[in-house]
Amino acid sequence: MTNAQKFGQQALKFSAGNIKCQSSTTRHLALIHHNLGDHIMAIVHARQSRKLAQLAGNPMLEARALHIEINCLQAIGNYALGISLCQTAHNLLELCMSDGLPSQAIMNSQAEILTSKSEYREARLIYTQLLAKSPLTLSPYHHILNLLNILFIDINTDVSGNTVLQEINILQGILNKLEQYKNWDKWFISMCAEFQLREGDFLPAETGFQRCLNLSWGSDGENVTFCLQALADGYRWGAKVRLTWATLLLVNSLKTKQKVSIHKGLQFMSHFFLCLGDQHTAHSLLTLALEGFTDMDIHQSKAECMLHLGEISEQRGDFSRALQLWEQAKPLFKRSSQTRQLALVDEKISQIQPHLQADQQKLVLLSELHPPSGLAQTQMIKM
Repeated sequence: MTNAQKFGQQALKFSAGNIKCQSSTTRHLALIHHNLGDHIMAIVHARQSRKLAQLAGNPMLEARALHIEINCLQAIGNYALGISLCQTAHNLLELCMSDGLPSQAIMNSQAEILTSKSEYREARLIYTQLLAKSPLTLSPYHHILNLLNILFIDINTDVSGNTVLQEINILQGILNKLEQYKNWDKWFISMCAEFQLREGDFLPAETGFQRCLNLSWGSDGENVTFCLQALADGYRWGAKVRLTWATLLLVNSLKTKQKVSIHKGLQFMSHFFLCLGDQHTAHSLLTLALEGFTDMDIHQSKAECMLHLGEISEQRGDFSRALQLWEQAKPLFKRSSQTRQLALVDEKISQIQPHLQADQQKLVLLSELHPPSGLAQTQMIKM
């Protein structure tokens, strides 16, 4: 148990008899567990806090408890319930006639869920609205947060390198001036590493992610998960095998019960088996991952699994199945604004066209050599 948890438990004892204080203290315990990556226990405390807030007749406290639960639901991949609770929280805040920071916090959580589902256009729109509500001079903390979130989306939606570098330079300038917000440095380093990975600068990217991981372990579960996911994705690192990182991601995800990361771990583990030439195991892992991503409705991850499953089908000579998978992946890549991947799929479909035509010709020849039994009998009667 950390010192924060110990003090939180003591505060809960001291608040006995005061429902409002109990709600606030329980909410702080939920926040501690959330920051440590124990999202299930955080949800338990957040729901206790919400019940206490309802007993106290305090909609603001109830909305704040919901905010933590929403963030935890986003972390474990329960997006449908998270989006539903966002609306509930907005309704509570309307009762309080609040359009300030609590309302913006719920908007931010909603945008995070949309980002997790790879609905980047909608998420970016919300972050842009939040940025306008949080000028640097009045709300530097939230201004930096919104800039980081916009930067992440732009990196992952193939926005031009020059534009991304401009955003990085703006953020770096702000962080250099505002020493009191150095706690954002970890995420800034992560975003720089993410951009370097996108551009194929593997060595500085790996150094950045590992540095962030060392800074975040035990204190920032969200950043730990982000770095592990990036380091484990062998499909993004060229020929480098990432088995150790994929294993570590799976272990950490199982420990923290993060459904998204568990399935990403399965997806990334498939790369290792493909490198070994074990298509059967890779296919099984990708199929399991695809089922999970389909259940959570994560467009980009679904499309990535379909892309790789199609590649396995292509290698097996099953070109019609490859075509089917790639055609299914195209609208998902489009939905998640993945222009590079969309172009890659179109190229792959174009490359297998000769094989598809050859297969079609074989079917025609076979049908001529072996006509359906009913047709053959009719022809014999005519003779």
